[in-house]
Amino acid sequence: MPAPQMYRKITNLSNYPTASQSDSAHISANDPTFISPEELQTIEKALKWPAPPTSMTAANQTTSPYTTSYDLQNPRTSYSVGDIITVVITARDDLRNSKTYGGDFFQAKLFDTKLKASVYGEVTDHHNGTYTATFKLLWEGQAKVSIRLIHSSEAVQVLLRHRERDPDKVFFVGVFKGVDHQEKVVCNAQRSERLLKASNCCCEYRHPISGELWFCRRPSRLPCSAWVEHGMGGYQAQLSKLDSTLLHRNYTNKYLPGDITVSVSPRDLNSSTSVKCVPGLDTPSPAGFYLHNTWTSLMCHTQSFAKANQIASCLKDKQVLMMGDSTLRQWFEYLLKTVPTLKKLNLFTSAQSGPLEAVDTGKNIRLIWRAHGLPIRTFMVPHPDLHYIASEVDALAGGQHSVVVFTIWAHFTTFPLTTYLQRLAGIRRAVRALLQRAPQTLVLIKSANTGYKDIYGSDWLSWQLDCALRMMFKELPVVIIDVWQMTSCHYSPDNIHPSHEVIKNEFWAPTTRVDRGSRNPETHSAEQNLSFFISSESHKSLRCRWQFAPVCSTGGSWTGTEWRWFEMTVINSLVPARFLTLAAHLVIVITIFWSRDSNVRACLPLDFTEDQYRSEDTRLLIALSVTLGLFAVELVGFFSGVSMFNSNQGLLSVAAHCSASVSLSFFVFQQWECWTYWIIFALCSVIPALCELVQIVAVLGLKKKPM
Repeated sequence: MPAPQMYRKITNLSNYPTASQSDSAHISANDPTFISPEELQTIEKALKWPAPPTSMTAANQTTSPYTTSYDLQNPRTSYSVGDIITVVITARDDLRNSKTYGGDFFQAKLFDTKLKASVYGEVTDHHNGTYTATFKLLWEGQAKVSIRLIHSSEAVQVLLRHRERDPDKVFFVGVFKGVDHQEKVVCNAQRSERLLKASNCCCEYRHPISGELWFCRRPSRLPCSAWVEHGMGGYQAQLSKLDSTLLHRNYTNKYLPGDITVSVSPRDLNSSTSVKCVPGLDTPSPAGFYLHNTWTSLMCHTQSFAKANQIASCLKDKQVLMMGDSTLRQWFEYLLKTVPTLKKLNLFTSAQSGPLEAVDTGKNIRLIWRAHGLPIRTFMVPHPDLHYIASEVDALAGGQHSVVVFTIWAHFTTFPLTTYLQRLAGIRRAVRALLQRAPQTLVLIKSANTGYKDIYGSDWLSWQLDCALRMMFKELPVVIIDVWQMTSCHYSPDNIHPSHEVIKNEFWAPTTRVDRGSRNPETHSAEQNLSFFISSESHKSLRCRWQFAPVCSTGGSWTGTEWRWFEMTVINSLVPARFLTLAAHLVIVITIFWSRDSNVRACLPLDFTEDQYRSEDTRLLIALSVTLGLFAVELVGFFSGVSMFNSNQGLLSVAAHCSASVSLSFFVFQQWECWTYWIIFALCSVIPALCELVQIVAVLGLKKKPM
């Protein structure tokens, strides 16, 4: 199937009844959200996930990332580009007992840091506590295996249970306004138990075209028609102590211990493909790979156009309607930064939910992004600005100059699967009608990406929705832009909002040159293509430079007063900058102080003893304590006025603490070894503190004037 081929199983959804039987996925054949019982059964079967055979009573019975291991299957003395390697994963619990059943959720990749190369690995569950991860060798040089346990099988069951039984663990608010009165009430996408408990439930809103439903508690003094604004309410998941432990970061998103690196020799093998990019292609595994930070597609033939004028020419005479969440808004923002001729219009709308619009009058380009409608977690916005995708597509004439791009998943991870399927069915009906009346319209769907790892938005939940979307749209001539593999194997830290480099590669992603003539050859012409291209060049890193423009006096040179004004302006700007960078450094040090366990473990061998752990923990604790003492020295000098307006000390302090903040962020998130802290400590804490101490002695002890 065209879904990411990581696993092929998920628990039968019928075991977990939703909050309301009225939310059945197959209502009637005339309903726009119609899904037949047969289609629902097919989706459930495809997403079936193995459950543990017995209930777990203690957290140490779950799969442990510290005892689970992996080994290279049938190792060879040499490997060449194009070869396949297989890694066997053996799951164990905290007591080092081998697991006898499957259901763990792993992510695997092959990478080389120097080449900025990586490729996604397909994981297969053998349902006996062992898994195999398969990788294709696609570049010459070193290739290192990386396996992450995202969730144990027991944690997956927690996610599944809460998704189906607790649909309003995320809740929303609606603002109702009258002439001189307003009320704020709880809202959600279902008649959930929490809503039904209210004596004044509920205002029901059904969209006249899409059929989408939304519910709010009835205001005490205002009519339902007074609903004006929508916003995020809060999080209210109720987890047991065991559930919380299973989803704790000690068991979640952890790299397995191991070191498998193979040397890959060159081979006369063309890694590209001659297959033309047309709608309906299945996603292979792997779908592509990174090399020198640039994604190469293995799905279909692509071309490379990276310059702004080439992108603008590609979009010439196009009206691009983008609808979805903030991960698609990143595409809109990327285009604005990359194509200077695109000018953003000020529509006085929310930057979070839109609508946002940009135009290029020279190339006749119109670019629109807007949120996909309720439910959506956003700041308070007028609810009429939140349009459903289906209603927007229904209102579109379409044609050779129209492009529709949408994504929908991140804001549905907290709801039962049937809620999501209803939304997809309505969108599918609208897309099918659009392609029937205007077959030259290009429709692209951006897949889900990796990022979240908690009860509200786990990768496992996202993967479920992504698979369902691919199955429901597989019969339509649309283009799926697969970014799951691209975000899963990239070197940048996991983030629901991927880095700029990933977004660049997403935008010029695998399904890049879309030949519209494949669907309607009689009306095809070069002018009727919208071509998306992969960039063959890595964008150079943006460098920020401080440039001081000369301020000219009447005589053409600066007066002493002007120089003094300029100097004081720079010094005054250093004071808040110094304080902020010092505060940032201090906050990160305190954070490490309370969460140093993972860094201590990174300093130790896999079979460390309790004494080794205690010794390493003590050393790191001493380093952190001394750092806090040096902070005290700097703060005394700063707030006493000894060095507050000293430009040399200010520049040194800003540079040191800014560098420390960045470095220590990597120290925490990348779990650097403890010895790296001592280097950061020496360069970024000791040096500025010593300079500060010299000035304190000079001013307070020797009575010299502060500089």
